This record gives sequence, structure tokens and C-alpha cells, in this order.
Amino acid sequence: MEQKSRALLRDIPVASCVHSTKGRSILTNARAHVRHPCVSVIDIRNCFPSIGPQRVFRALERVGFRKAVARLLARVLTCDHQLPQGAPASSTLVNLVLGDFDRKVGKLARQRGLTFTRYVDDIALSGGMRTWAVSRTTTNSN
Repeated sequence: MEQKSRALLRDIPVASCVHSTKGRSILTNARAHVRHPCVSVIDIRNCFPSIGPQRVFRALERVGFRKAVARLLARVLTCDHQLPQGAPASSTLVNLVLGDFDRKVGKLARQRGLTFTRYVDDIALSGGMRTWAVSRTTTNSN
């Protein structure tokens, strides 16, 4: 039973662009961008504090957890109404919460000839000169 509970969140599939998951790493994330002339890395500001119990609950429910279980897990896995950075399950929960984001940004990146990856709260885009344009847009909007 203990082995099953350890894999409770880890075995939920995530988009191929996500490298903060089982079988992938910061190294596999970097390898996706090696041959590209331009790379931009963007940090999602306040990622962990912006994810509260309600967002965790909705993400868990979306991947198939029953309401009562998703609600309980959301309460147990958040602290002070936010996802604690550094907690064992937090990176996995970020991956679940950002699932729709990953799919949408991944699709847009592919349409524009860019490579998109994410490692926890760090987004990487690579490709040609369009990469710099995207980077300038996100930097200027802060």
C-alpha cells in the first residue's frame, strides 16, 4: 500500500513539454533547446504562492480524483492558502495546475516554429529571432 500512495500523483501524465516529472529532468529540458540559436527563459513570478487550495482541487478533479478526495488532498497539500515551495508534492501539483497552460502555449509555440519547455516554474522558448520578440514582450509587460 505504501508504494501505491507514493505514486498517487507521480503517475499522472503531463504534456511532453514538461520536464519536472518522472523520467525527465533539468538536463532533458536543456537538451530540447541546444541546437537553437536563440533561447529565452522566463520565470513564472510567484508561481507557488499563486496556487491555492481551490486551484489544486480543480486540477485534481480534472485528472480524475473524486470531489471528496480532491478536496481533502488540496487542504492537506497547501499551507496558508498556497502551495508550499519545496514540499515533496508541490512540483507535481504545479504540473497539474499548469496543464492547460502547457497545452495552449505548446500549440502556439509549434505554430510559430518555436520549441517550448517548462521545468517547474521556468519556461524556456527557443528557435530563431522570434524567440527574442516573445522575450521582449513578456519582459516589457512587467
